[in-house]
Amino acid sequence: MRGPHAQKTGTSTEHEKVTVHDNRTTIGVVRPSKETIDVSEDNSFKEKLYSFDKVLTEESTQQDVYDVTGADLVGRVFQGVNGCVLCYGHTSSGKTYTLLGPEQAARGKADPAVSEGLVPRTLVHMFAVKERLEQADPSRTVDIHMLVYEVYMEKVYDLFSASTGKSLDIRGPDKRGSFYPHGITNHYVVRAEAAMTVLRAAARSRREQRTKRNQRSSRSHMIIQMDVIQTKTVQWEASKQPLVRQDRAASLFMVDLAGSETEDDAALSDLTRAEGRKIRLSLYTLKRVVAALSDRKGRKHVPYR
Repeated sequence: MRGPHAQKTGTSTEHEKVTVHDNRTTIGVVRPSKETIDVSEDNSFKEKLYSFDKVLTEESTQQDVYDVTGADLVGRVFQGVNGCVLCYGHTSSGKTYTLLGPEQAARGKADPAVSEGLVPRTLVHMFAVKERLEQADPSRTVDIHMLVYEVYMEKVYDLFSASTGKSLDIRGPDKRGSFYPHGITNHYVVRAEAAMTVLRAAARSRREQRTKRNQRSSRSHMIIQMDVIQTKTVQWEASKQPLVRQDRAASLFMVDLAGSETEDDAALSDLTRAEGRKIRLSLYTLKRVVAALSDRKGRKHVPYR
């Protein structure tokens, strides 16, 4: 949640007054006319209310964000339920910071306990649960795999093998009913710290461009997929050899969406404008999918394609 900001429209400036209500689930927005006013003073403009499960203010810490959005998902993944976190917003609104934390943390120049984002906290949590489960039941093995890829101009690229420049085909459904990028690098990870090292290296290969709003703007959606596969070793009396069978498997997807913005600068290159159109189209499609999935009337068709 960012504080009040001014958004320039034409020759006038439109101000919004944003208030987080005490229940921390409601935001009030006062959007006055295009005339310049002092938003710090009381006025007669009607406040429009928006309700959420939880509202995080500019004072919320990275740990607060994880407690609200990530902690419960980790528990569900170990129960065999897929999960997803989407970071959505304008360029420079803090999506990548929320997901990964600052680059300074990776170089040891920031306190990781304070600055680390959702992904490193998720990995630490996952390995803690893995260790606890394996200690409680020696017949159980928990494997964690990581895939990192981007969707750029409606094509999928492996960020662990970005140098190839080859797009990947989407295949599926597999035995779990999931769709997946065929031929993608699947990293088996054994420690949270090692996983973050390879992840940050992969994230640096993500496509970026200079835009009117930002010197470095992500032009693709980045997906971090963590697969948790649990197996049990069972000894049958009729067999001398132990039987290993898959007990549970689920995936957690953490997505850093490209910036949602409208670029109207004639100085932008044709490529940058084309990227912007593809970003807006994909975000609009995602909006339709989310709306269909959350439709309480049970809409049958979900526009995945």
